[in-house]
Amino acid sequence: MDSNAIIIVFVFFALVMLAAWILTAHFIAKAARMKNRSYASFFVLSLLISPITTGLIVATLPFNQDDPRHPRNKGMSNNSAQFAPQTQSFDSFN
Repeated sequence: MDSNAIIIVFVFFALVMLAAWILTAHFIAKAARMKNRSYASFFVLSLLISPITTGLIVATLPFNQDDPRHPRNKGMSNNSAQFAPQTQSFDSFN
């Protein structure tokens, strides 16, 4: 193999690794957004530190109490009125 072929293979490999790094950072930031955290912050943090480290941070973040993926809400129907927010109209105060 000549040196040009080696350079082409190296550049191709570097571009594939860069794309994988950015794609992984996107999915981690998307998971953080589902837990009401900043997408941009976790995306940049994943790019700077490591997607593995920030992925572990996002995995340890707690779910919201009303999130259907929360372990407490597993097995409950989506139509459950138990977790529906209680709203009052202004007419009820008169």
